[in-house]
Amino acid sequence: MFGRNEKNTQTAVKVFVVDEIFSSKYEVCLLLLLLLLLLLLLLLLLLLLLYEDVVLPCSVPFSVTDQLFDWKKVSHSDIFHYQKGTYNNFRGPVFHFEDELESGNASVVIRKAQVTDSGNYTCNFPNHPPMEKAHIDLTVGAARWPVISLHKATNGILLKCRVLGAFPKPEVRWLDSSGNVLLPDEDPQVSYRDHHYDVVLKTTVTESGHYSCEATQREIHHRNQTETYVLTPGKVQITRIKLKVLGPNLAL
Repeated sequence: MFGRNEKNTQTAVKVFVVDEIFSSKYEVCLLLLLLLLLLLLLLLLLLLLLYEDVVLPCSVPFSVTDQLFDWKKVSHSDIFHYQKGTYNNFRGPVFHFEDELESGNASVVIRKAQVTDSGNYTCNFPNHPPMEKAHIDLTVGAARWPVISLHKATNGILLKCRVLGAFPKPEVRWLDSSGNVLLPDEDPQVSYRDHHYDVVLKTTVTESGHYSCEATQREIHHRNQTETYVLTPGKVQITRIKLKVLGPNLAL
C-alpha cells in the first residue's frame, strides 16, 4: 500500500510540472502577441504622421449641386471635375463634400497628400464669371530631424549636421549653448532629388559644451533641433532631440 501511494504522488507532481510549463508557454505567446499588436499600432501611427489629408477650400453663395466646377493645378491638367451630380478624379484620391454641395461648398480633399502635390490650385466656375473663385497655394512639407556626427580635426572637433529628405529646403545652422550662431566652415552642401532636399553643414569647435543643429522650414512653420554635448577629447556624452512647431503668426 505504501509503495502504491508513493507512485500516485510522483504522478501528481509530474502533472503539476507539465501544467506549469504549459502555462509559461501560454504567457510567452500572449506577450508576443501583445508586442506584435503594439508594433502594428506604432506603424499605423507612423503612417498617419507621414501622410495627412489636405483640404482645398472653395465656397460660393449659391448651391452647386446642379452646377459645373473644376479644380486645376497650375501648369498641370485638371485634378477634379464636377457637373450636375457626376464627377471625375484626375489626380487619384481626391474627394468632394457631397453632403454640402447644396450650401455652396465646392471644396475638395486630397487624401494622403505628398510633397509632389505642392503647387498652385484654382477652383473654377465656368458658367459664373469671374470664372476663378478660389486660388490656393499649397505647400506639403517633409520635416526631418538633423543628424549630428563628430570628427577629430587638427584645430578642434568637427561637427557635421545632415538634414536629409526635407521639403521645402530647410535653413540649417549651428548654435552654441547660449543660442549664438556659429560660423560654418564652408557654405552648406545642398542637393535636390525626387522633390526633396539634402543639406549638410559643418563647423569646428574648440571648447567643450552643448551644441545644437537647427533646421527651420519657414514655409510650413516648422523647426527641428538636435543637441549634442562635446567633451574636450571629442567624445559624445549626451544627445537630445528637440521639436519646435511654430504657428503661422509666429515670426521665425
